[in-house]
Amino acid sequence: MSGANSLSEALELQNQLTQMVSSAGLVLRKWASNCSEFLNSIDSDMRLSNTSLNIDNDDTVKTLGILWHPASDVFYFKITPLSFKGTLTKTTLLSTIAKTFDPLGWLSPITIQYKTIMQRLWKQQLQWDERVPTDIKLEWEQLANDVQFVKDIKIPRFLLVDSDNQFHPFGFSDASEKAYAAAIYCRSVSDTGKINVQLIIAKTRVAPLKTVSLPRLELCGALLLVEMMDFTCKALNYTISQAQFYTDSTIVLSWIGSHASRWKTFVANRVAKIQTLSSATQWHHISGSANPADLATRGVSSSTLLTSIWLCGPKFLNETFPFQTDSSVPALNDAVPEESIKESCNNGQRADSLCCSKHHADVYADVCHAKKKTASRPGVANLF
Repeated sequence: MSGANSLSEALELQNQLTQMVSSAGLVLRKWASNCSEFLNSIDSDMRLSNTSLNIDNDDTVKTLGILWHPASDVFYFKITPLSFKGTLTKTTLLSTIAKTFDPLGWLSPITIQYKTIMQRLWKQQLQWDERVPTDIKLEWEQLANDVQFVKDIKIPRFLLVDSDNQFHPFGFSDASEKAYAAAIYCRSVSDTGKINVQLIIAKTRVAPLKTVSLPRLELCGALLLVEMMDFTCKALNYTISQAQFYTDSTIVLSWIGSHASRWKTFVANRVAKIQTLSSATQWHHISGSANPADLATRGVSSSTLLTSIWLCGPKFLNETFPFQTDSSVPALNDAVPEESIKESCNNGQRADSLCCSKHHADVYADVCHAKKKTASRPGVANLF
């Protein structure tokens, strides 16, 4: 699925795609568009239907399990009812959950509740055809009654990423004892000064069965965010160095702002990956109430989701630059002491004074490699 700024560009894109797949012996069919001129230029047998798609009524197109309404150019969902007559088992529960298809995570605050329910069933080691506990059944019935409001959730298809407009991606991450999540929004400003903010993509992960500290889960959420931002920026032909990241964890900000070697393996590995894709100056602090990713970590009802900051992001994104937020990275010298590596001494030197640049590290590695190669050769002296 794609788009273009003009009819001529759309026709050229359609022609290129057709030629590309035809080289592999394939034929692209079922073309659909919200532009009647584009559809009229395509043979009727190549369209989604033999008759031209009526873009002025309620005709919809299903794409990746999501409905697209050409008239309003928005995506929306048609969820299968979650209610189930008969005995509710792990089998029937999983089968019903699988019918909710959300490839871009737009319903993450809702679907995370499904994931946590399934995790609880696995922890209880229930058999597939065994009746679920009463508390889970009651919770599921409540979700089933609330899912009817999902049909009112609408996501605009069009992203204003034209070169003549100001486009900036903003990412948010958060974690709870149950899950960690990340969400990315785009903020675009038209040539008339109109600001538009909308959700692009989101992801959630349930917390591991093995107990993990909340700061570590927050760090996992930050890593999920930066990896997802890298993927999103590449898809939109945008440089990730201009993206901005937000978290409400001051400890994570302290970790990211320090050298990865200061921390134990779990933290060090993730901090190193985050620092590879982003810089500490791109990370900012945000309050928990203004963090939309918070909704995806604890779950909310679909009726609450409609009026929350999930779909349109925090309010400050609709303000003009510079944003009035608490974006300073706090100085936490002893952030989670148990994650720090104890300093060791070598000839009276502090461990942190032994840190060197990447260039020096590479030189040292080359020297060690050369020393290893010549050590087994008789008559060769190693001068170091």
